[in-house]
Amino acid sequence: MIGILTRVGLPVAAFASVLAILDRANPAVEVPAAILAIVAAALAVVDAVRPTAPEMPPAYGSETEWLGRVREAFRSEQLGREDLVRILDQVERASANPGLPLRSVEYFGQASRASEDEFHRYLAARLDALERAT
Repeated sequence: MIGILTRVGLPVAAFASVLAILDRANPAVEVPAAILAIVAAALAVVDAVRPTAPEMPPAYGSETEWLGRVREAFRSEQLGREDLVRILDQVERASANPGLPLRSVEYFGQASRASEDEFHRYLAARLDALERAT
């Protein structure tokens, strides 16, 4: 997405350049117009090339979709565990830790192989950590 400095800076730079070129007989106008053109162009270029964070898709849709997804993951027992981990990761990225790295395949494998009690403790610990962080 083009930033405000690019959207405004390029037209200002173009206008100031034209003004400086057309009014060459008057240094009181030419020099400030040329300086304005250079500064506006530089700001536009900096704005255009600076890195921006990619837009994150929403972690979940409507409340109904969200609840349906969680309910289905719990009903799927071991197969739904990976989805529950992904849901918790999405919530964490959307709130407390946007830089949370993606989980490895091994991590999901451990979650699906854990006993029911171990997995419930894992879920409780993740939820408690999210609650403390937000």
